[in-house]
Amino acid sequence: MAEHPIHPDEIVLRENDQTRIPDRLLADGQRSQLTFTDLESRRELDAGEVLDSAKRGEYGFELSPNTVLGVLAKDERDDDIPEAKSDAPPRAPEWGGITYHPRLSTRFKRKQLRRLSGDRRIDPNIVVGTDNRAVYYPSGYPWHCIGRVYVWNNASATNWAWWGSGALISGNAILTAGHVVPWGASSWKAKFVPAHYDGTSIYGVGYERWVTSAYGYNTSGSVTGYDAAVMRLQSPLPLGYFGSRVYSSSWNDEPYWTHCGYAAQVSGTRPNWQNGIVVHDTDSDSPGLEVEHYGDVTGGDSGGPLFAWWENGPYIVGTHSGDETEWHFPFSFPRVNVDAGGNAMNNLVSWARANW
Repeated sequence: MAEHPIHPDEIVLRENDQTRIPDRLLADGQRSQLTFTDLESRRELDAGEVLDSAKRGEYGFELSPNTVLGVLAKDERDDDIPEAKSDAPPRAPEWGGITYHPRLSTRFKRKQLRRLSGDRRIDPNIVVGTDNRAVYYPSGYPWHCIGRVYVWNNASATNWAWWGSGALISGNAILTAGHVVPWGASSWKAKFVPAHYDGTSIYGVGYERWVTSAYGYNTSGSVTGYDAAVMRLQSPLPLGYFGSRVYSSSWNDEPYWTHCGYAAQVSGTRPNWQNGIVVHDTDSDSPGLEVEHYGDVTGGDSGGPLFAWWENGPYIVGTHSGDETEWHFPFSFPRVNVDAGGNAMNNLVSWARANW
C-alpha cells in the first residue's frame, strides 16, 4: 500500500519557517530585462540589433514589424513519453525552509477580461455548494512556486490571449494543463510569473520568465486524465519546486489535498487555495488518470496543482483539467472536477527534469 500523506490535522500544528528571501535575490527581482525576438529567424536579438531596426520617434522607439517583445516558444506533442522510474522528489529553496500555512489575504473579484480557452470547449468548471476558496499572499515555499501563466497564441499581438495556472517542478520548468498550450500555433509565446500578486511577482519583475518550449499532450480541449504539459523557462528560478507522484486509490476519501490557482471568479490576479479536499474516485484514462474531486475550481485555475504533504515536502498528484458529468446508476449525474494525473503527469515531470 502506498505511503499516506500527512493528515491536515497534523499539518495545522506545524510551525512555518520564517526565513526571508535573501536581499541579494530580492535585488535580482528589481532588475527588469527586455527580450526581443526576430519573427523570421526565431532568434533573440541583442540591444544593438533592436535599436538599429527600430524607428526613432519623439517619445521612444517603434519596433520593426518583424520584431516582437518576448521569446517565441515551440511546442511538441508526444504520446509515448518515457516512463518515469520513480516519483520526482520536491526541493525547498537552499535559502529557506517550509511554509506549511499560507498567509491569507483579501478576496475580491475582478472583471474577467477573457475566457481561459478562448472558446467553449472547456467548461468553467464547478463550485460545489459554498465556495470554500480563499486568497493568500504567495510568500514562502511552496506557495511562491505557484504562478500565473500568460499565453499569446499570436506572438505579434500586444495583449495575451488567455491565462492559466502552473507550478514549478524543477528550477527551470513548470507543470500546467495541456490545454493551456496553444498547440500548433504558427508563432506563440508564454510567460510564467511565480508568486503572482496584483500584476507581477511579489519578488519583482525580474522573477518573470518567458517560456522557451512546451512538451506534453494535446487533448484538443477535452477534459482528460492526460491533459498535462511541461514548459521550459528561459532561465532557472531560485525558489525550490514541487515533487510529483502517481496517485493511489488508497488515498481516496481522505481530506489530504490542497488545490491552488488563479481563478477569475475569486480574484484572478491573486492566488486562491482550498485545503481539506477529498478525492472520491479515479478513472483510468491511459496514459493518464482522472483524479476526481469536489474541490471548488473555476476558469483560470486550469493547470493549477492538486497536492499534499509528505515528510520531505509537497507532492503534486494532478494538474487541473476541467469538469465532467459522472454517471451513477440509475439516474444520478453529478458533476465533478477532474485533475490530470497518474503516469502521464509523473512521466512528464521526470522527462522535464532529465532533459531541461
